[in-house]
Amino acid sequence: MTLLFLFSVHALLLQLDQKTIFYLREEIEMRLPDGVVEVKHRDIWIGLRRMRIDNVKDGTSMIYAQGINSMFLLDHRKREYVFATSGSDRRVAQRPLFGLAALENGMLVKRGKFVTPLKETRKIGDFNCRAFELNYPEDFGLTTKIYASELPVFISPRTFLRIWYAAAGVNPPQDVRYILGSLMRELKGVPIQIVSEIEQEGFQIVTTSTITVIERRQDFEPQLFEIPKGYRRGDLAY
Repeated sequence: MTLLFLFSVHALLLQLDQKTIFYLREEIEMRLPDGVVEVKHRDIWIGLRRMRIDNVKDGTSMIYAQGINSMFLLDHRKREYVFATSGSDRRVAQRPLFGLAALENGMLVKRGKFVTPLKETRKIGDFNCRAFELNYPEDFGLTTKIYASELPVFISPRTFLRIWYAAAGVNPPQDVRYILGSLMRELKGVPIQIVSEIEQEGFQIVTTSTITVIERRQDFEPQLFEIPKGYRRGDLAY
């Protein structure tokens, strides 16, 4: 799971109705210590009450049902699905934010600014972006830059939050929502690209996640957010 894909259910519902959805395409590149470069992409569909994420390379999908806070995990190769409810363990939602926020009495709390604005700007696709660096502690071994667009087409920061929440597979507790909302306000825009470098035992892994397409669509099949016909229920070994 990438950080870009992490941070949602506070949608700006006025942007959506029963006949309109958002489509986003996320490109992910991972550079491993041995020089190997892994590339994949995700197709993300955001509806009024549901979201679908297609992992094209793996042949899998996740349909997140906001109303019941549950997921349907699809394996298109096996033509199977698994129904899963979100876990109640607060730590699952908190873990990706460790380092950015402090943990006190089991709750995440803000300890200062989450990002530092940089002078760097970059044009990524159609988006003019400003660079920010996440304020991880120096001994955390993680450096992350976020390139945020002030005015991306058709989508607001609040709508983008839906991707972050659903990607975590949980309905985040209040402390997590507060941290994510604060982070988005500091960015003053929508993250278009995130570059993370992590060092462990002298080895470095660089992950670049980029939103290459943001479209508002009305030409979609209603079945997009449903389990395909003919799929049977699988087990949790999915």
